[in-house]
Amino acid sequence: MRRAIEVVRARISRGPTAERKDFWHFVLQNLDETHTSGQGFNPDKIGITEREMYANAFSITIAGSEGTATALTGATFL
Repeated sequence: MRRAIEVVRARISRGPTAERKDFWHFVLQNLDETHTSGQGFNPDKIGITEREMYANAFSITIAGSEGTATALTGATFL
């Protein structure tokens, strides 16, 4: 989980990039900065919080590694 947090923090510091629109570019466009800065919840801004970004990054990493492990296991037994 620590690695996911480090990666998310590094990506947040770069912000949305115009030249490379990856998955996180669109997530960062909807980042609820009022909630992540500790100013409380803003009901008018429907976005993702930094904490939710950490959880999603961790889930994506686990899902990716699980899928890769399954594919390699299947290929080994062919």
